Amino acid sequence: MPTWLVILITVIVAIALNIGILVGIGRGVAALVQTAGNSRHDGYGPHARRSNPQPSARPDSVSAAFDSYYTQQYTWTSCDQGDACTTVKAPSNWSDPSSETIKLHLAVHYAEGDDSKGYLFINPGGPGASGADWLKDFIEYTATDDLREDYDIIGFDPRGVADSAPISCGDDSQLLNRYFLADPITSDNLDSSRKLANTFANSCREHSGTIIDHVDTQSVAHDLDLMRALMGEDQLDYLGFSYGTYIGSTYDAMFPKQTGRLVLDGAIDPQEDATTSIVEQAVGFENALTTYLDDCIDNDDSCPFTGMKTSDATAIIQSWLARADTDPWPPPQAKR
Repeated sequence: MPTWLVILITVIVAIALNIGILVGIGRGVAALVQTAGNSRHDGYGPHARRSNPQPSARPDSVSAAFDSYYTQQYTWTSCDQGDACTTVKAPSNWSDPSSETIKLHLAVHYAEGDDSKGYLFINPGGPGASGADWLKDFIEYTATDDLREDYDIIGFDPRGVADSAPISCGDDSQLLNRYFLADPITSDNLDSSRKLANTFANSCREHSGTIIDHVDTQSVAHDLDLMRALMGEDQLDYLGFSYGTYIGSTYDAMFPKQTGRLVLDGAIDPQEDATTSIVEQAVGFENALTTYLDDCIDNDDSCPFTGMKTSDATAIIQSWLARADTDPWPPPQAKR
């Protein structure tokens, strides 16, 4: 397959699946790095040599009944997702210290310099994307040299995702296809759409247990604060993309005294309803595709659309997507 087609397909798939909003990444990362020289961690020493730092103080807003979580021990072990991985325990319900315990999965890329300035937590958005799986791609394609040099970078799986108490909706392929490939909701099919949604939700509850009641942004923010403390940090440094910006802003609202440097890239408006958000995203994706095609046609001699109008190139891409509806592209092999 030609290199230009691989690149173009990657752009299209990223747009279609909303795997993070990449516009402005460089500015966001640069904003974080620019403050590194004045870090409160200057002279702190390489985190890679701190196998299990003492937990930081529990915030006053968190009940002392959760102290066992804030003082737990954990062990880093080698893994394919980063330099090391670990799991930490969290309550399934942050309003009930006696609730079932769940495990949260983290992967770390240790600072490549001699003197780490602290832990930086990252999240790619989704919601539902694995930060641990994304860590290597972030290090290779997004993180600047300075960021890799100065920070121990942690990608984590939010609760309900991948290796952190994952939600399952069963393996009934007919139900999954009916739900995910359902026609758009109209006044004519409203009742049947509600029935299908309820059937799907019941299947998720049946296969996931009580954790499904506590997979929400506020609980993820609580988990982040727990991880922040267990890493020995007084404040959270965090870089979030797309929906990850909502996690970051929620953390800031809940734990202002524990909030360090936040970079929120491709921020979403939590006050928007779902329909408005979808429409505005579609406009953004269309603008991004048009900008890409304009640049490709005007500035790249190897562009496959050279000599075309942008509208003609868009029509070709639309034909590819339409063909994929009847003759799908094979999925990539899963990497775990």
